[in-house]
Amino acid sequence: MEPSFTFTQPAAVRVMTPDPIDRIADIAHSCYRVEPKTHAENRQFVGRLIADKHLAMLEHYSFHVLCSSFALDDLRLFNSPFIRYDNLGDHLLISYTLRTLIENVDTSVPGVRRVIATMCDPLPPEVQELIPGAISLASPYEPQAVDSAFIATLPKPIARRHLWFSYRLTTDRGVTHELVRHRLCSFAQESTRYCNYSKDRFGNRLVLIRPLDYDEPGRQAIYDRAFQLAGESYLALLQIGARAQEARAVLPNALKADLVISAYLDEWEHIFDLRLRPVAHPECRRVLRLVGSDLVSASPLFAEDIKELGIEI
Repeated sequence: MEPSFTFTQPAAVRVMTPDPIDRIADIAHSCYRVEPKTHAENRQFVGRLIADKHLAMLEHYSFHVLCSSFALDDLRLFNSPFIRYDNLGDHLLISYTLRTLIENVDTSVPGVRRVIATMCDPLPPEVQELIPGAISLASPYEPQAVDSAFIATLPKPIARRHLWFSYRLTTDRGVTHELVRHRLCSFAQESTRYCNYSKDRFGNRLVLIRPLDYDEPGRQAIYDRAFQLAGESYLALLQIGARAQEARAVLPNALKADLVISAYLDEWEHIFDLRLRPVAHPECRRVLRLVGSDLVSASPLFAEDIKELGIEI
């Protein structure tokens, strides 16, 4: 009998694409398992996301601006979950996503307009061009773009709130259902509505994460039988005309899924604090340890914090 499934291993890779447009497009393409595109194609794609109001993908790149502290009163008028700011004395540090600008660019509130101008001014020109009706008003607050290297030099409580990391996790559907409950993160998940696993580019079969207890006495045969039946049923439904979004009803929780998580460091630390506890699901702990092993090297602050929290990676 031809097997209808195969196994793969969990993985975690930090997304480090430097260009904001390319990173947003790369992460958005994770939902459909699309091959990498050229920068020009990515720019068109992000433009379509904006036109179609698919703004969740715009959350996956955080911009950082330093400006005069005189902007503080205006910032207090700004109501968005996608913006963070801290007072550094003479300056303010603002971190925000492109979604923040898209959703507020047509405001009529003068103070908010000044904040939008402050956040737009330091952006690369081709990013500014993606913002419909971008405010041409020059900012009175002398904004300048800053990067993560600058943020890492700030006091730890501030650095935690503004350092930004994106990771592409390969894990099973059961784990992704748990991780997407963390509301202060942004997510892009492989879609069983649009990914048709009967196609050649998916190997014409289901790809599953091998359960951690697979080799326990008596379990392998039971797992194999269930997975084989699920794969055969899925492929049979597609062959008789079902769409992928319909056939997915028979897919198992062990189905492999790519999930990109983007979040500030303080939220990553919250995730680790909850999901690496002994009571957390073993599969969730397994993939998050892969993230943690990389994040320790990427952020000395994270390495210090998890040691203080007593978290073992």
